[in-house]
Amino acid sequence: MKTSRSTNASTSIERLSSKNEQLLPRGDFIGVPAANAKAKRSSNPEVIVTHLHQQMVRNFRVNGEIFLRDVLSRIENKDHEMISALRRSPSRYIPLLLSMCGHVMSDITNEGRTLILNRLWNALQENGISFHLVTGFEEDFQMDIESFNNRLTAYIENEHAFDAWKLLREAEVRLKLSPDVNTFNTLITRLSLDGNQSAEKYGDDILPKLYSANIRASAARGDIDRLAKVLRCAIVSRPDMRGSKDRYVLNVPYETVFDTVWILTQKSVDGEGREHETICTQMLERTSRRAGFFKHLYREVERHICHMRYYSAAMLLEEVKRVRDCLANQDRTCVDEQRKKTPRKVKSFEREREEEEEEEEEEAEAEEEEAQAIILSIRFPDVLLYSTLTSRHMTPERKFEYFSELVDMVDQSRERIHVILPLLVCCESLPERLKMIFRCASIGYKDISELDIRMLSRVLLNPMFEFYAPKQSSEAATLDCISKVLKSYSITPEDAEKVHLFLKLHGFPEETDFEELVPRLLELYLQNQDWPSLTSLLHMLSSSSQKGSSLSNHHLMKILRRHVADFSNIPTSIEFAYELRRLFPDGESIFHKENFYNSVVTARDLFAACLEVADLRVERVAQSMDLLRTVIKLDLFELQREETISDFFVRVVLIRINWNEALNTWLKFQSSLDCSNGMVRLLKYAYRGRNHVGVQFVLRKAKTFMVDSRVNAVHAATLVSLHMFEEAEQIFKAGLSSYETTCALRLINALNFRKPDGEFNINFSKMCLQYTDLAKNSSDCQAFHAEWLKTCESQRLGEIAIHIYMLFKRHGQLLNLEQMQRVQNLVEEYDTFSRRWIYLPDGLLNMEKTEEFRQFERQKKEFEKDFEECRKGQLVVVDECKPKELMIKSVE
Repeated sequence: MKTSRSTNASTSIERLSSKNEQLLPRGDFIGVPAANAKAKRSSNPEVIVTHLHQQMVRNFRVNGEIFLRDVLSRIENKDHEMISALRRSPSRYIPLLLSMCGHVMSDITNEGRTLILNRLWNALQENGISFHLVTGFEEDFQMDIESFNNRLTAYIENEHAFDAWKLLREAEVRLKLSPDVNTFNTLITRLSLDGNQSAEKYGDDILPKLYSANIRASAARGDIDRLAKVLRCAIVSRPDMRGSKDRYVLNVPYETVFDTVWILTQKSVDGEGREHETICTQMLERTSRRAGFFKHLYREVERHICHMRYYSAAMLLEEVKRVRDCLANQDRTCVDEQRKKTPRKVKSFEREREEEEEEEEEEAEAEEEEAQAIILSIRFPDVLLYSTLTSRHMTPERKFEYFSELVDMVDQSRERIHVILPLLVCCESLPERLKMIFRCASIGYKDISELDIRMLSRVLLNPMFEFYAPKQSSEAATLDCISKVLKSYSITPEDAEKVHLFLKLHGFPEETDFEELVPRLLELYLQNQDWPSLTSLLHMLSSSSQKGSSLSNHHLMKILRRHVADFSNIPTSIEFAYELRRLFPDGESIFHKENFYNSVVTARDLFAACLEVADLRVERVAQSMDLLRTVIKLDLFELQREETISDFFVRVVLIRINWNEALNTWLKFQSSLDCSNGMVRLLKYAYRGRNHVGVQFVLRKAKTFMVDSRVNAVHAATLVSLHMFEEAEQIFKAGLSSYETTCALRLINALNFRKPDGEFNINFSKMCLQYTDLAKNSSDCQAFHAEWLKTCESQRLGEIAIHIYMLFKRHGQLLNLEQMQRVQNLVEEYDTFSRRWIYLPDGLLNMEKTEEFRQFERQKKEFEKDFEECRKGQLVVVDECKPKELMIKSVE
């Protein structure tokens, strides 16, 4: 009977219940397992617990799914074998199982681990293992205090807020336990998390613990300046194992560093720790890598991924590059496991070396080189990308999003085009594959001829021929049709070497249309040709006298960017800029309407190539500013009032170096180029870090180069973008002009041009209408309308557009007929999209209409009525701020 009962219990838990499945994160970088890999599991409880214990000792982590399936579910289902094993050795197994419900279960979220811990504790009580275990035993005994301590420790590791006094009474009164030193230390640690209380005062290792407490407290408060100060004090000198020089490391355990990274990620604005990347990277670089560092690092990466903090997880993955020496000193079993993942070249090298029977000394040297090759082959970004591309639970669009983020870490030079094959294979139809090829071409994979011809024929060419052949009269016509379709998806048969050879031998044909040919030709050379060939093309274009052979200023800046990328010497690039202007003295002005946007984007790319280097220093920033002055002097670029280049410089220096150097960079822009727009970035950073001294410093320095009204308007707009409405309202009440607020709106939208903030436009418009004379100043009002309409059209923000229209209508300010037509187009597009895809009865998602959408429908009806009256030539608008005044305005 007992055997049958055990078999039934084991069968019932073969698959996880839905309650347990909800605790496991599914879909995060799950790859396709090997077809011949079968899970070997034992039903013996002692073997299961021993296996989990070995995982915890060797890797500092356990698998949450195995724990749920083979331990917790069996205890809850009263499995006879599991209960008997626990009752035979309660002091051995129970504390161990409770300790597994903390940090070591890194693939489960904090809330999930706390739920598992509570379920385990309740299941143990229900089976008579909590207080007195009398079933089947002649003598009673109590659960030891170690189990209770492990429960408290797991609570703290899971960030679960519990009542320390309540659990102390539970241990002493209900469980009849005698608390020991560890119990009180754990409870005091919990109390110290609630306020200004110290967990420990005295001890031999007080200094690292003191630094650890200060570092955690500064991170929890979000005081980055205080955190940086404590970190500088915690730096000590240690001998370097690889050289004669000393190495400077933090005098704190690496657990503190990992906890601090976790806290900073929690406190960040986006929840992923982007603005704290610099200080986190510096902490990890100066961390002492004692035994177990790599295993803890792996556990932390898994923890961040589990909580969907992918940016901080990628930042931790970068630390793997600096732990190769640590890997070399790991246990032999670790190297043996990695040997299984060794590339084929290393394996074939091993077989050849064994067959040749080398000398003992030569064999030892070869083994050392092979070990280094094994260690260097461990590349986490490759594994991460592989898991993403082979995941069965992700759509092709979602895979491409991850692929575009990881590809720079795996294939920065875009030489491994075969990595796009999994993206093509996972697309189910031919149109989807063509769209995917177009997306891959947009990030640098343009020459699909380098793909394996068999796979290319299978996934693309044969399906295209089968699809277009019935529609054409001959095979030649079919091939022409396929060629045109491929060209429409950015797949063009361009061979830079053949083009360059033809131009070198024959020059440009007499009837060449330079205006159409030169942009494509220059792009082909910039992407595929070496520098001498590109220089040869420039001289041929410069010597040609035909119309259109002269390059525009954004073309010249693209060439300058290629020079910076190839030579990495900015002073040399400055000299080359003069040479470019000498070759093409008649470049188009930046003020051409079709040329302005290209010039802004190209200038941003140019200085991104200057600043986005591995080891950014202050000297490099100064040289980049010299290059900016040069391109302005040569009329290749010009800084407008709403320029964003200074903000880009300040952002890079703020993230890559520190606050002080970002301030210095901004001050240099103010003094030498009269550019102060970087103050927005500095103010946001200071407000988020609660650095009020920094805020006042920025405002004072800004007012030395700009008029007070402009500084106040930009300051108010920054506060509105941060949702600090009360502070912004005080500035508005002090008095702002409608002209300066319009310029501030244009500046914030220019800084957010990649991701326009519609909510900011609503809130800022509301305050401007309430506290300034915007509604009375027709010229400023028209400029204000033009700006928010342009922003809404760039992202199709129909709901935002009609909301702002209603704001202006309530204040008696009208749009002209052309502007109302633009709002009408935005509203119709938003309404059609929402009804077709989101809301009932026809929406794909079949969602109930929200209150916001119902309000949009009411506003839409009112707007359509106004639009109809506007077409007739006259519209009556009542200023709600002056209810007794009736204003009648004719609309042209």
